[in-house]
Amino acid sequence: MAVTQGPKLIRSFWRFFRRGALLRILVSQLVIIIIVGLILVLSQTLAIDSLVLWGILALVFVLGLGYGFIMVHYAARPAKDLMAAVIHVAGEPSTTTPPNPNDSQYSTNGFKEALQTIYDLSGKAAAAAEAAPTSTGV
Repeated sequence: MAVTQGPKLIRSFWRFFRRGALLRILVSQLVIIIIVGLILVLSQTLAIDSLVLWGILALVFVLGLGYGFIMVHYAARPAKDLMAAVIHVAGEPSTTTPPNPNDSQYSTNGFKEALQTIYDLSGKAAAAAEAAPTSTGV
């Protein structure tokens, strides 16, 4: 018996985007601590068995992860808001509230126009669909 997978939803994009971004941050931090560790050991600044070395590497890793997660959160916010607007316009069921282009945070940075364009385009598409003649085949 074959299991059929349901249609892909627009809202599933955000989960994949976030997972990929967090994975890239994790890998980049691992590369950074390996490089820092190699520099400190090969320059004979710290021995490989030094607790100071491992403390420095742990601190660099934790601070880098924290910074990366914060940056992804703030940098991806416009994309997340655009996706919420597209999901709302597409009529896909979602628990997120669509962004309001009249919010003060959007009026100062030009994002209001981007959101308003999405909402305007959905209105034009709906009007065109209503105005289109239907063929009855008679």
